[in-house]
Parts: sequence; structure tokens; C-alpha cells
Amino acid sequence: MQKPGFRYDVQALRGLAVLLVMLFHANTSWSPGGFLGVDIFFTISGFVIFRLIDHELRATGAFRFSGFYARRVVRLFPALFATVALTVLFSLVLLPADQLRDILDSALAAALSVANVYFYLDSGYFAAQAIEKPLLHLWSLGVEEQFYLAFPLLVLGIAALSTRFKIAALMVVTVFGAMLSQHYVNTNPDAAFYLPFQRVFQFTAGAVVALLPPP
Repeated sequence: MQKPGFRYDVQALRGLAVLLVMLFHANTSWSPGGFLGVDIFFTISGFVIFRLIDHELRATGAFRFSGFYARRVVRLFPALFATVALTVLFSLVLLPADQLRDILDSALAAALSVANVYFYLDSGYFAAQAIEKPLLHLWSLGVEEQFYLAFPLLVLGIAALSTRFKIAALMVVTVFGAMLSQHYVNTNPDAAFYLPFQRVFQFTAGAVVALLPPP
């Protein structure tokens, strides 16, 4: 039986996003647009989280930050900490001592929800190759977690507006966010990839879709 609120289309898009990323990492020639998978996933997050917050506001007339963050912690942190702990454990056994410092630093950054910032600061000409960073994939979770901190404030800020003006406000953020991201793609690609401000437009684009009437 289908759970209330379950969306087959959203799950299918999530599956597509994961598949694109997996194919890209297996062999870039199999999925040359593999980075699109991350873009899809962030847009889905904007769609889903906006709907959750908007539904709570409509149903109760209020929004409980504590409940929202508690649900995110329960959903994400057990798998996150298990992944980090197992990675550190195997690194202690398998890796030479000179590589352990980087692993431990990235593990701490992931636990503090700033893995994307850590890997951005660790990027550049002299940075280790991606294959030597077993927790590198957690950069996207860092962006997600930072989004969870800020996005409810944006949704609450426009909650009193009509649907038309909500869409307009979110479209403004989306357009300017996309322009900012494109600027960084041209001037600082690592920042465009890792940092949250350059990803805002993807989340707000998902929120705009959530507000559109169904076809």
C-alpha cells in the first residue's frame, strides 16, 4: 500500500540522479553528464522540503524548527556516522600514517556538516586526487545540511504572500542564484561546485515547481 505523500515520480527522479552519478564515477564516458545527477537531487530536495514546510504551515498555522531538524537528524545522521566511522576504521588499518590526517580532518568536517567547505578549501593544483579522498562524496550532504538550516527561514519569510507572489519571489532568487553560479563557473569552478550559495538556485527552482498547479 502506498504511503501518504509518497511520490513515484520523485522516487524515480531520485533513482535517475543516483544512477547518473554512479555511472559517471564508474566510467565518465558512460555518463558524461553525470554531474547533472547532483543538480537533479538538489532540485528534488527543494521541491520536497518546501512541500513539507508549506503543508505544516497550512495544517497547523505554525512551523516547529525543533521537529523539522529532529526529523532531518534521524533521517541522515545514523547513516552518516556509520559511513564516517567505518571509513576511519578501515583507513587506520589500510592507509599509511601520512594519509590519516586528511582522512580524520575530512571525517570531522563531515560530522560537523561542513564537508563541502572542507573539500573546497582542500581543492586546487596541489590537492590529492579524488580517489585518495574516501569521504569526498559527503560534500553534497554538507550542502544539503546547510540548506536545511537556511531554507525554512526563506519559506517562512514568504509564507504570508499569495501563491503568485511566492512564485515570483522564488523565481527572483532562482534567477540571481543561477547568475551567481554561472559567474563562479567561469571564475572559480571549485566554489561553484562545492559551496552552498552557488547551489541555492537549484533548491529554489524545486520550490517553484512545488507551487505550480498540477498538470
